[in-house]
Amino acid sequence: ISISVKPQIALTSNVVDFYVPVLPNEKVTVISEKEYFRFNKLKCNVKMINSKDELVCRGTISGMIIVK
Repeated sequence: ISISVKPQIALTSNVVDFYVPVLPNEKVTVISEKEYFRFNKLKCNVKMINSKDELVCRGTISGMIIVK
């Protein structure tokens, strides 16, 4: 990946389970942990926590970096 060429990011798959609703103006924190990054493919385990430290959602998100 070069500085002169801007890479594009494509979402390839996501599996997310939601447990608690998020209301407007509610603060949330999203935490991502990298599972792997190889051959321009990224897979992360993600979770969202609200201000009461309740687990809002949890899942896996995958994507690719495309250089044109």
